[in-house]
Amino acid sequence: MVSWLEKNGFATDSRLDVVLGELTREEALRFVVGGKDSSAVESVGDASAKNVDDAWLYATSFPKSVGSEARLWTSEDYQLAVDLIANASPYYSVPQIVIAAELEKDKRLFKQGRGDIAGIDVLLSMIEYNVLSVRPYSGMAKDIPREVFFRMVEGDEGLVEQKNSVVVMPSPAHLFAALKKPIEEA
Repeated sequence: MVSWLEKNGFATDSRLDVVLGELTREEALRFVVGGKDSSAVESVGDASAKNVDDAWLYATSFPKSVGSEARLWTSEDYQLAVDLIANASPYYSVPQIVIAAELEKDKRLFKQGRGDIAGIDVLLSMIEYNVLSVRPYSGMAKDIPREVFFRMVEGDEGLVEQKNSVVVMPSPAHLFAALKKPIEEA
């Protein structure tokens, strides 16, 4: 969503992005169903599961999102990212730099004939296609604690705190569908 805003002239200096976090199961149910029949929740879950399955198996035919660039990711790239997220219990979020590094690990992209593409570009393509989401740190969000977004790194003046955005599944329904996939143990 943010990339779409930026491509359509809504730069960061003309908007304020605020992350509130994920809803609890009860809040999500109340929001989606609105006091109606719970079968509506099943249809949302079914659509999310189909989205995960399509990206998992058929990346080459995955529909292009509005205003997006050419797809740089494969089903294998998506599976790698989902495996990392699924193994990141209990918050199911992984720093962007970690996934980007894993995509480049052992010259993986080069061996696949994609050596001219950086891991971060592959990751941003998955985010642009809405099969993964990026979460910047927000003090208002309480579902993922602060320490997931920050880590200590060696700087010019000793150890300094570095802030990272994290990658998550687009919704709790997507996460549920992804957790049902066979994951590789880290």
